[in-house]
Amino acid sequence: MQKLTELKKMIDELGTRIMEIVTIEAGINISKRDVAYDLVLVSEFDTEEDLQIYSKHPSHQEVVEFLKSIKLSSAVVDYYTN
Repeated sequence: MQKLTELKKMIDELGTRIMEIVTIEAGINISKRDVAYDLVLVSEFDTEEDLQIYSKHPSHQEVVEFLKSIKLSSAVVDYYTN
Protein backbone atom coordinates (compact mmCIF):
# COMPACT_ATOMS: atom_id res chain seq x y z
CA MET A 1 0.00 0.00 0.00
CA GLN A 2 2.91 2.38 0.69
CA LYS A 3 4.08 2.17 -2.95
CA LEU A 4 0.53 2.88 -4.20
CA THR A 5 0.27 5.90 -1.93
CA GLU A 6 3.63 7.14 -3.22
CA LEU A 7 2.51 6.60 -6.83
CA LYS A 8 -0.76 8.47 -6.24
CA LYS A 9 1.15 11.40 -4.73
CA MET A 10 3.51 11.50 -7.73
CA ILE A 11 0.55 11.51 -10.12
CA ASP A 12 -1.28 14.21 -8.17
CA GLU A 13 1.80 16.43 -8.38
CA LEU A 14 1.87 16.21 -12.19
CA GLY A 15 -1.03 18.67 -12.31
CA THR A 16 1.25 21.41 -10.98
CA ARG A 17 4.22 20.47 -13.18
CA ILE A 18 2.73 19.95 -16.64
CA MET A 19 0.72 22.88 -17.97
CA GLU A 20 -0.99 20.83 -20.71
CA ILE A 21 -2.99 18.88 -18.11
CA VAL A 22 -6.57 20.17 -17.80
CA THR A 23 -7.45 17.76 -14.96
CA ILE A 24 -5.73 14.78 -13.40
CA GLU A 25 -6.94 12.43 -10.69
CA ALA A 26 -5.57 9.19 -9.28
CA GLY A 27 -7.54 6.86 -7.04
CA ILE A 28 -6.52 3.80 -5.05
CA ASN A 29 -8.90 0.87 -5.47
CA ILE A 30 -11.16 -0.09 -2.56
CA SER A 31 -12.74 -3.10 -4.30
CA LYS A 32 -11.86 -6.61 -3.14
CA ARG A 33 -12.72 -8.18 -6.53
CA ASP A 34 -9.96 -10.20 -8.22
CA VAL A 35 -10.48 -8.42 -11.55
CA ALA A 36 -9.90 -4.94 -10.09
CA TYR A 37 -6.72 -2.96 -10.66
CA ASP A 38 -5.00 -1.28 -7.72
CA LEU A 39 -5.01 2.29 -9.02
CA VAL A 40 -6.81 4.33 -11.66
CA LEU A 41 -5.61 7.50 -13.37
CA VAL A 42 -8.05 9.80 -15.15
CA SER A 43 -6.65 12.82 -16.94
CA GLU A 44 -7.99 15.34 -19.41
CA PHE A 45 -6.26 17.31 -22.16
CA ASP A 46 -7.55 19.89 -24.61
CA THR A 47 -5.84 18.30 -27.61
CA GLU A 48 -4.15 15.09 -28.65
CA GLU A 49 -0.97 17.15 -29.06
CA ASP A 50 -1.21 18.14 -25.37
CA LEU A 51 -1.52 14.45 -24.47
CA GLN A 52 1.66 13.73 -26.44
CA ILE A 53 3.52 16.58 -24.70
CA TYR A 54 2.40 15.17 -21.33
CA SER A 55 3.47 11.66 -22.33
CA LYS A 56 7.02 12.82 -23.12
CA HIS A 57 7.38 15.26 -20.23
CA PRO A 58 10.26 14.37 -17.85
CA SER A 59 7.98 14.52 -14.79
CA HIS A 60 5.59 12.04 -16.40
CA GLN A 61 8.48 9.82 -17.42
CA GLU A 62 9.62 9.75 -13.78
CA VAL A 63 6.18 8.43 -12.79
CA VAL A 64 6.30 5.87 -15.63
CA GLU A 65 9.66 4.55 -14.43
CA PHE A 66 8.41 4.25 -10.85
CA LEU A 67 5.28 2.47 -12.07
CA LYS A 68 7.36 0.02 -14.13
CA SER A 69 9.30 -0.88 -10.98
CA ILE A 70 6.16 -1.89 -9.03
CA LYS A 71 3.49 -3.00 -11.54
CA LEU A 72 2.43 -6.47 -12.54
CA SER A 73 0.20 -5.26 -15.37
CA SER A 74 -1.53 -2.16 -16.64
CA ALA A 75 -4.18 -1.03 -19.09
CA VAL A 76 -4.55 2.26 -20.97
CA VAL A 77 -7.54 3.81 -22.72
CA ASP A 78 -7.21 7.13 -24.55
CA TYR A 79 -10.47 8.49 -25.98
CA TYR A 80 -12.20 11.61 -27.26
CA THR A 81 -15.10 13.19 -25.40
CA ASN A 82 -17.97 15.12 -26.93
